[in-house]
Amino acid sequence: MTAAGHRVVAVDESPEMLTHVHAPAEPVVADAACLDLGRSFGAVVLASYLVNDRARGARFLATAARHLAPGGTVLVQRYDPTWVEAGETGEATVGDVTIAVTRLVPHGGWFEATVAYALGGRRWEQVVEAAVLDDDALGAMASASGLAIRSWLDPHRTWAELAKSPSARDS
Repeated sequence: MTAAGHRVVAVDESPEMLTHVHAPAEPVVADAACLDLGRSFGAVVLASYLVNDRARGARFLATAARHLAPGGTVLVQRYDPTWVEAGETGEATVGDVTIAVTRLVPHGGWFEATVAYALGGRRWEQVVEAAVLDDDALGAMASASGLAIRSWLDPHRTWAELAKSPSARDS
């Protein structure tokens, strides 16, 4: 994004993760759920399924909305609710990383999963507990932050484009 001339601010709670962020991108060590940079951006990306965080998903969206410039866009990545309901495990390769969902247990409104990652002969696992957000639930969460779903960016509806809702722009 920086190569295309965009101003990029990368936020993470882990200083170690931010060592992978290079100038001219600006690394910020912070909790993105309660961040206030005092600046606005034409686009805010809320990836890594942060919106599905059971305790803080709504706060992540509120932070994104707070940093959105007029006419801007929030890009949100969510877990596919139909995948969760089906309880499908499996494996996929993204670039050099193999990602395997080895356990997926739906609990009606939320789920538990174990995800294994493999890269360059190394392997690690992550246990995930996340909210299931269907279209209505994501729409309601977005609305509570003054946002509205503008469009879906992929056929599985895992990436949504959000914008300030008309009522939020008027206030």
